[in-house]
Amino acid sequence: MTRWLTAAEVATRLGIGTDLVARYCKEGRLRAEKPARDWLIEPASVAAFEAERRRPGRPPSQPPAGGS
Repeated sequence: MTRWLTAAEVATRLGIGTDLVARYCKEGRLRAEKPARDWLIEPASVAAFEAERRRPGRPPSQPPAGGS
């Protein structure tokens, strides 16, 4: 049986707040259930979400060398 993750665990793993995790659960961006007060999130859903966030693309711009 797979252990589902709490919103706090997912927030730590993704580097975001628990409020944003809850919003993603409500929007269906993370597969989750809310059997009582707290959200329980499917681990595979978190892995898929992380992979989507790391899509290849243009890297962030770097500040000029030598400072300003």
